[in-house]
Amino acid sequence: MTSSADDTVKETQPAAIPVWCDRLRSSLAVAIFGFGVWTVLSWQFDDAEIRAIFLAFTLLYSLSFFGPGKRPRGKFGLAVDLVAAALGVAVALYIALDFEEVFNRAGAVMTRDLIVAGIAIVVILEATRRTAGWALPILSVVFLLYPLVYGPYMPGLLRASPFGLERVLTGQYLSLDGILGPAIRVMIEYIFLFIIFGAFLQRFGVTEFFIDFAKAIA
Repeated sequence: MTSSADDTVKETQPAAIPVWCDRLRSSLAVAIFGFGVWTVLSWQFDDAEIRAIFLAFTLLYSLSFFGPGKRPRGKFGLAVDLVAAALGVAVALYIALDFEEVFNRAGAVMTRDLIVAGIAIVVILEATRRTAGWALPILSVVFLLYPLVYGPYMPGLLRASPFGLERVLTGQYLSLDGILGPAIRVMIEYIFLFIIFGAFLQRFGVTEFFIDFAKAIA
């Protein structure tokens, strides 16, 4: 009876992460940290390059180490996730390596630009769902569909001029006004560094010290 119960517990527990996978994840996290700190201190690249490279790092990490659901990934699921991560890196580097040419084609967008933008939006929505849940992707889709589907039919001030799919894709990914806009710059310059700073404080026990200190005073 005990043996059967133990087997059931083992089956329900998630499989341990292989050592090499854990080291790879740690190495990638350190690389993201190093790139974030280095860019803030030096800022030698163009804004578009920095944002696109940071996006490539985050998509690679999110899609590689966050599964699509609560169940453990099999070999096929892992292969699909690695393909998705490769696509995420590819669409980000598409901007980083040739941003001047891509952005200067405004009004004369090529078919491959639109394909890259569409893939980028889908991949980013999936990475967001895996790391933050369903709320943000659903809200994003609602706003993406606003000028395409129901915006022109809204009453009063809510009514929007109808946009074509090309304009939406161009504005969202082939410019510095959408996904690669001010929000990701703020993320790189401020939020990311504060998160790292907080992690260091927690790791070295500083947060517990301040909590205990406040309790002792109060």
